[in-house]
Amino acid sequence: MLAFLTARDAVGAVLFLLFNLGVAWCFVWLAEKSPAARALQSCAGVVAPYANLIGVLFGLLAAFLTSDVWVDHAKARAAVGQEADALRTMWVVSEAAGDRGKALGRLIGAYGAVAASADWPTPGKVAAAQGLAAAMLKECLSGEFAAVGGQIQRSAVEGLTTIRDAYRSRLAAADGDGRRSEWLGTYILGLFTLAAMVVVQLGRLRTMLLAVTLFSAAFTFVMWILLIRLDPFVGPQSVTVDTIRAAARPG
Repeated sequence: MLAFLTARDAVGAVLFLLFNLGVAWCFVWLAEKSPAARALQSCAGVVAPYANLIGVLFGLLAAFLTSDVWVDHAKARAAVGQEADALRTMWVVSEAAGDRGKALGRLIGAYGAVAASADWPTPGKVAAAQGLAAAMLKECLSGEFAAVGGQIQRSAVEGLTTIRDAYRSRLAAADGDGRRSEWLGTYILGLFTLAAMVVVQLGRLRTMLLAVTLFSAAFTFVMWILLIRLDPFVGPQSVTVDTIRAAARPG
């Protein structure tokens, strides 16, 4: 469902808003007009401070999720930048080695094509990228390039180390299972907050409708912004890996 919504941008946002409003109004109908309304009305009297505890939990979890999402974006952008810079360095080093650096240059180009492909986080591409990184290390230590020695070889090994570290950081940022679970937990707490607002306003239909409608609109806005930014490499304002592909084949 989350992928369905985020793939449709504005339409997904409208559908998400309508769904949340529908849930809120269903709560109102259940409390005021349903066959169970009389039994629920007998629970009237819950004061706002007690019901607001759920809202506080929702606010805290939403704040933590917001912080995690923005930090992950910053880490993803930094990892891509470090990886691209290291690939440029290795490309320059391979050219400085002349004919002995041609094999390394081909490996760098192949790595960039795989590590920055459209489906780069898939297991197959991850294995291919790691295999190419290992091949580059072997070339630096025991291939034709190793015969260059000196500072050129050390620079290549240092650049490769940076590439591998940045790639691991990029993979960690792209793993959104934890963020999706946190988003779902926050969303469920938001629905409980809606229910608590209904409980507080039992017997006051117009006030209840206004309260849940306003909260649903604000709740939808916050949760939608977080939803489209859960994966730093997908969606609007996402981090692009095109710079990695360009750095691996500069010319």
